[in-house]
Amino acid sequence: MAKELSIFVDESDDRGSKARYYLLTLIFHDQADSIAEAVMGNEAKLARTAP
Repeated sequence: MAKELSIFVDESDDRGSKARYYLLTLIFHDQADSIAEAVMGNEAKLARTAP
């Protein structure tokens, strides 16, 4: 069975000013492994902390 790796990249900067930090996020996901449980857990945590 062939494995498929997904790579997601997100960058954030403060356009127009000289920000001190630049944020780069990389997510590597083996498509053979489900992330549904982790996503649902994170969504539940966010729902509990939302005002």
